[in-house]
Amino acid sequence: MIDVVVILAYVSLGIELVFFPVPSNASSWSLMKRGDNGATDRLAYLRSLPSLVKLLVFALPTAVCVVIFLLPLWMAFRPELRTVLGPIDLGAGSAPTLASVTLVVIGRALTFSSVLSMRGSGARLFRPARPEHVRRSQLFARSRNPGLLGMFIFYAGLVVSYPCWALLIGVPIYYGHMHLRVLVEESNLESVFGDTYRDYFAATRRYL
Repeated sequence: MIDVVVILAYVSLGIELVFFPVPSNASSWSLMKRGDNGATDRLAYLRSLPSLVKLLVFALPTAVCVVIFLLPLWMAFRPELRTVLGPIDLGAGSAPTLASVTLVVIGRALTFSSVLSMRGSGARLFRPARPEHVRRSQLFARSRNPGLLGMFIFYAGLVVSYPCWALLIGVPIYYGHMHLRVLVEESNLESVFGDTYRDYFAATRRYL
């Protein structure tokens, strides 16, 4: 059952990425662009760094996170890998299964809902939605990053689904890397939208 749920979750993620992309000024592609030295926010400063530094600081960690995030899908199709990646015994019974399925489903539902909300608020691949638009959604009224929160919950569900040291070690790597991206994104949004975003920032939590 867990394998089927996880595979379907990854299918939904693929559909989201292909058909419902949302903009991110903190993506590796965006950060690798050339910038000037007159930095006005974190994004401008990071873009002004040498290409080699950006490759090591952004591109390499992103590649590591992608590999870590795809490990559960690999294990769903190749069960023998679970014994290679340092399995952790959570005990038998329905509790771990129920917890993993619940986290995976909630995580994907939260992210997909936030993506649809952003798309409905005018966000396009190269044009972000204005904060006063997205915050009208109940999701964005409660969290500035409900989509990423959903991905964090999804990954937690994957760790419970396939408990192993490889995925557990990936928790601080993935969560930390994405949190830094959020800080860059927020700095840029403040620079672009000014008081509109600062008011939203003050009134709404980053995650929960």
